[in-house]
This record gives sequence, C-alpha cells and structure tokens, in this order.
Amino acid sequence: MFPETITTTLPPAIVKQAASLDASQRQELFLHYVEKAGQVWMKQGKEGFVMIEPTDTDAVANFSAILPVWPHKDLVHLWGATTCQNSEPAVLSVSEFCDTWLPGLQKNNIGLLIFPTDEDNGIVLSAQEMSESFAEGNSNSE
Repeated sequence: MFPETITTTLPPAIVKQAASLDASQRQELFLHYVEKAGQVWMKQGKEGFVMIEPTDTDAVANFSAILPVWPHKDLVHLWGATTCQNSEPAVLSVSEFCDTWLPGLQKNNIGLLIFPTDEDNGIVLSAQEMSESFAEGNSNSE
C-alpha cells in the first residue's frame, strides 16, 4: 500500500489506491505518514490558503472555517480540482504546524478537513483533536 519510506513523488497506482480509501482510513494514513515525513500539505492560492466556509447544514457549522490538509503533495490534487484551479500544494513542517498553526487554528475556531478527495470530503477534526491525535501517535511510537 502506501510507501513505508518517505518519497518525493508517489506512483500513480499508490495515488489511486490512497484515493479509494474511506475517510477513516485516509485519516489514519494522514496521521501515520505526516509524522513520518515531517510535513503537512495544504492548498495555497493568491489570496492565501484555501479554506472552506461551513454551512449551517454541515456537522461542522460550529467552525468559522475549515482548512483541508493532506499527507503528501501528490494527493492534494485529488480534491477541488475544478473549484481550486488557481492553487498549488504548499508544505509546512509538522513542528511548525503543531507548534504555531494548531494553536492559531484553535484560537480562530478553524477545523481541519483530513485528506479530502472529490468523491469523499473526509473527517473534520478540531485543532485540539488534531493535536491530541499527533500526541497519541508520538506516545505509541516511543
């Protein structure tokens, strides 16, 4: 399945296989690979990072905005190809993401959409839940 080693590019078969995972499997892959690779990927356009405005009917209506994140740059294009045409993959180190971004996202009530695809938006976590998930992953690997 997904490579155990860190790679700068993913073979098309791996991208296709990752895209076929359900939301909870993609969340697990995200947490595992991001910790290993030390990077979190997002989409960035001319106006900043691509975010979604939640609707009242969403289970995520309590967030002010939603920030989509991916485990690898080759997976970013699996979501929003038609709506985010003027955006490019952008990377953050996991340490910057955890130390700077997550506290800021929590303060601004911004949720995180984990590894969305055009077929399945995925799971939304709060910044606090994401931080706890990374902490759990680190304690399991020690």
